[in-house]
Amino acid sequence: MEPLGIERDKIHLQLNRMEELLNELEEIKSSITEGELSLKDRYAYERIFQLLVEECINLGSHIISGLALKRADTYREVFTILKDNSLITPQTSEKMDEFVKLRNRIVHNYWRVEEEELRKKIKESHWFKRFAEEVFKALKERELI
Repeated sequence: MEPLGIERDKIHLQLNRMEELLNELEEIKSSITEGELSLKDRYAYERIFQLLVEECINLGSHIISGLALKRADTYREVFTILKDNSLITPQTSEKMDEFVKLRNRIVHNYWRVEEEELRKKIKESHWFKRFAEEVFKALKERELI
């Protein structure tokens, strides 16, 4: 299969959207006290978290397609393929796997996501930035962007 190539503009657009979402998340985090989350704040957290995970999935899928790597059959597999091709570290792959699991529970309502678990994952939001940095660095080193 002939690689389709990496679209630089698309990569930059996705990275910029991730940055905007992370900024929104930080703004919400700073406005909320340690007390119980209001339903509005909880929904805002969940939605921004979901969008961040989906941006990472979309970014990873674009790279996989552009480099003609093995096709991912699941969202979680996207990060395994990126790791196996040295585009992200094993630690980042593992964290993104956790994020995808939580995203699936939020989106599909498999079972209730407890507020404590949601807060914990929100505190780990620096992993989204780490994912973006690792992907960007790997693509830059390969002179693809």
